[in-house]
Amino acid sequence: MDGGELPLHLLLPIALVPAILIGELFRRMRLPSVVGQILAGVILGPVGIGLIAPLGGESESQGGFHELAEIGLCVLLFKIGLETKVSQFTRVWRPAVGIAVLGMLVPFGAGLGIGGFLLEWTWSASLFLAAALTATSIGVTAAVISELGLEETSEARIIMGAAILDDILGLLLLSSLTALSGAGGSPSWSVGGSFLQAVFFLGLALFVGPLVVRGIDRVSDWLRSEWVLLVLAFGFLLLMASFAERVGLAAIIGSYAAGLVFSEKDQKQLERGLTPLTELFAPIFFILIGSSISFDALSGWGGLLAATAVLLVAVSSKLIPPFAIPGLSGKRLVIGSGLIPRGEVGLLFAQVGLSSALLSNSQYSLLAIVIVATTIAGPLLFRFSVTRQSTHLSTNS
Repeated sequence: MDGGELPLHLLLPIALVPAILIGELFRRMRLPSVVGQILAGVILGPVGIGLIAPLGGESESQGGFHELAEIGLCVLLFKIGLETKVSQFTRVWRPAVGIAVLGMLVPFGAGLGIGGFLLEWTWSASLFLAAALTATSIGVTAAVISELGLEETSEARIIMGAAILDDILGLLLLSSLTALSGAGGSPSWSVGGSFLQAVFFLGLALFVGPLVVRGIDRVSDWLRSEWVLLVLAFGFLLLMASFAERVGLAAIIGSYAAGLVFSEKDQKQLERGLTPLTELFAPIFFILIGSSISFDALSGWGGLLAATAVLLVAVSSKLIPPFAIPGLSGKRLVIGSGLIPRGEVGLLFAQVGLSSALLSNSQYSLLAIVIVATTIAGPLLFRFSVTRQSTHLSTNS
C-alpha cells in the first residue's frame, strides 16, 4: 500500500484511529500511551504496510501529514512548557539542581564515550546520542506520579524540579546541536552562538511574556468567548515557533517558551481547550517517529549488543546522580527511577538528529528503540521502588 497515493483527508483517519486505539490499549496496561502510538507508526511505516513515509522520505502528497506532525510537536512542547511550574522548583532547588546537573553530565559523558569508542560513531552522531540520553520526559513522569497519588511528596517535587531543569538545559543543548548541521557536522563557534541565542530568546520570552498574557486576557474578557483564550494562545504558540526559526533557533524552543509564558497563569480553561488539540496533533508526530524506525540496527548480535549497552547506560546514568546527593536516604531509588523515561523529549533529540542528517537511519532507529525502552522500563521501576519504599515516602505540606 502506498500512502503517497492517498489524499490527506483519508490518510489522517487511517493513521490516527489505530494509533489512538493502540495507545489506549497501552494506557490500560499501565504503560505510556505514546509507546503504543509509536508502535502504530512502525506498523504503518516502511517496516509494516508502508502507508506512512519516514522522516526525510515524504512524497509531495504526504507533505501535509508531515506538516501536521510538526504542529503536533509544537503543541507537545507548548504543553510541556505549560506544565513547567518554575515556582514549584524553588521549593526543592538544592537537591533538584544537584540531581539535574549530574543527570545531564553523567549520561552526556557516558553517551559520548559509548558512541565514540564502543559504537565508533562520528563525533556529531555521538553528540546527539549523548544529548538524547540527558533528557527526562516530564509528561511520562508526571503521569505516573499523578496516577500513584504522589504529587505532594518531597520525592515527587524533587523529581519534577530536576526534570524541569533537565528539559530547559536539554532544549538549550538541542538548539546548540542543531547548529552542527550548518557547521559541516563539526563543532564550531556557531554552536556556542546558538546556545547564547537560545538563552537570550528564553529570557526575552519570559520578560515580555507576562505583558502578552495580560493583553490576551484583556482581549479574551472583552470578547467574552469561551474559546478565544485557546485560539489566541495557539496563535501565540505558532508565532513564537516561527519567530524562533527566523532567528536561527529550533521551532521547539519557541513552542516551549510560549508554554513557559502561560505556565504561572490559571490554566483550567486553557488546559481544557488544549487537551483536544494535543490528543489530535501529538499522535501524528509519534506516528511519524514510529514510521522512521528500522530494525536493521538490531540485526545480528552486534546490533543487539549495541542496543543493550546503550540501554544500560541510559538507565544507570539516571540512577547514579541521586546517590551522589547527601540527605536523600531511602528516596534515592524512587527519584532516580522517576528520571529514567526519555519519552517525547528524547525522541525529539533523535528526530532532530535524523532530519538534520547528523544521524543515519540505523543510528536513529537504535536510539529511538532505546528511548522507547526507557519509557517502558522507567515507570515499571518507579512503581516497584515506590511499592518497596512506600512506608518511607514523606509529604511536605
